[in-house]
Amino acid sequence: MLQAGFGMIDITPEKRYPMAGFDLRKDANTGVHDPLSLRVIILDDGQRRCVFCQLDLLGVPEHLVRSIQKKLQAELGASVDAIQVSAIHTHAAPQSVFTSFACFDEDYVTWVNAAAISAGKIALVQLHPVVAGYAHTTATGVGSYRDRVREESAYAMPCDTLVLEPLDEVHNTILLSVYACHPTVLNESTLLMSRDLVYGCDKRL
Repeated sequence: MLQAGFGMIDITPEKRYPMAGFDLRKDANTGVHDPLSLRVIILDDGQRRCVFCQLDLLGVPEHLVRSIQKKLQAELGASVDAIQVSAIHTHAAPQSVFTSFACFDEDYVTWVNAAAISAGKIALVQLHPVVAGYAHTTATGVGSYRDRVREESAYAMPCDTLVLEPLDEVHNTILLSVYACHPTVLNESTLLMSRDLVYGCDKRL
């Protein structure tokens, strides 16, 4: 029987950091539009355990992928090749996880690693039987091409979703969605931490 669990931890930094995504933006963030999170979904069919770890960052550098995989392997009992670590590619998140930038902050990276462990533990405790389904839909009013004005380039944005429906009335439905977009609604003048486009999609879908 397939089981699934979900855990989420806030990774919005308390310190001000330069934000990744736009070379023209030089200043550190001045506040928070919406919180950044780290999410873990565990899937377990009794023979193999798969883990999806997603972060509200521009990207996940290799050093962070490897460290999160190692920690979740030890904590959750999944093999490294069954642990996927990814980012939503928001252009309104800290630049401080990338070693190539002067603002790289080992303390923040350590905090993100700890958040992965915490979210993984929550997901493990929440493991429960589910029925898996798949849904394909589109969202209008949230997707457009960057090189044309919004009114001329809006399109129905595809969204593929894995639906994990609980077999009890205690747990919530878990959705694992993939949007066909490049989330850069907020431009280089934005100085607020944000999940950007995906945040809006969550509210619409």
